[in-house]
Amino acid sequence: MIRYMQGFQERENPKDWLVHSSKPIFCMRLLVYFSLLLILPLAGWAQERTLSGRVTAEGGQGLPGVNVLLKGTSIGTSTDAEGRFTLRTTTTDGTLIFLRLAT
Repeated sequence: MIRYMQGFQERENPKDWLVHSSKPIFCMRLLVYFSLLLILPLAGWAQERTLSGRVTAEGGQGLPGVNVLLKGTSIGTSTDAEGRFTLRTTTTDGTLIFLRLAT
């Protein structure tokens, strides 16, 4: 019968190391997997961008109530009383659409 040496233990079958893995290695792998599960979602959140600006008339005064939309998405907001707006998006390029209903 052929015997194989693995570390300081003698085994009859070379595949026995799959069944009798050491606990420290298993715990280390488990720790790495759980760490990746915690870190990967953070990478997605880090890519969120905030776009802000001000909509003004020719004279420089802010225009309130202007709708600001990101073309092709459902992302949008309205300007405040001073014409300022803020959009949160994950895209790096796009077209902003400014809509104002005349009264």
